[in-house]
Amino acid sequence: MPEYMKLAKDVSAAIKSAVLENNRDLQEMGKKAFTGAYGATTSRMDSIAEEKALEIIASSDLKLNVLTEERGMMDNGASETIVLDPIDGTTNCISGIPFYSASIAFARGNRLSDVFFGYVENIPANEVYSASKGAGASIIVSGKSDPIVRKVFDPEKVTAIAYVGKHSKMPSGLGSARYFRCMGAASLEMCLVARGSADIYCHMSQPGQKLRIVDIAASVLITREAGCFVLDENFNDLEMNIDLQDRKNVIAVRDKKALEVLK
Repeated sequence: MPEYMKLAKDVSAAIKSAVLENNRDLQEMGKKAFTGAYGATTSRMDSIAEEKALEIIASSDLKLNVLTEERGMMDNGASETIVLDPIDGTTNCISGIPFYSASIAFARGNRLSDVFFGYVENIPANEVYSASKGAGASIIVSGKSDPIVRKVFDPEKVTAIAYVGKHSKMPSGLGSARYFRCMGAASLEMCLVARGSADIYCHMSQPGQKLRIVDIAASVLITREAGCFVLDENFNDLEMNIDLQDRKNVIAVRDKKALEVLK
């Protein structure tokens, strides 16, 4: 799918450029620009990055509807939709913490399962995760692409990544994991499960703080194509609508044996 890879690369490059051009005054970039499509605060950094991304999408030969966290659904009468979070991990970005991404997915249909190409770039690390439906997942470092191969699960050395905050409701068993991390960018955290750096990713929140599809559309495909599993809070295969209203708690595991830690 070279045309989708090219557009994803171009969009991500525009986002990266916007971040680098505006990272000298992070306090200013963290200020509110406007209220997003469904009530979330949009920072100046988010706004600038999204504008640059939308310019690239508009200039593309691909006809696409566009869904973003900041502006919602832009229906262009197309059969395909690009699902975009220009900066996943905005708080990290505007705090100077080098762990945030551009998350870009393409879908034919209106469900998460209709996503056919996903692209997540760890902007500070210059690492890219990508996947085409049915064709596996890859990681690209310094221009070199390697397939992501599922690693052997060791139940004695479980590494868990989880959202921890005032809205969180962690499974009691999660504390039995040997190593525990909380990193603040759902798309990248899920990709760490895909590449074998972590065994579990868990986001369990109250209703208003559950994840939207713009956060994870690309990383769900990447994680599944890497041979891992992405579930909802009831341990069913995760499915979502391609809109901003649907929000879900999410669990990703390298091996279903890891679910014993959560139950």
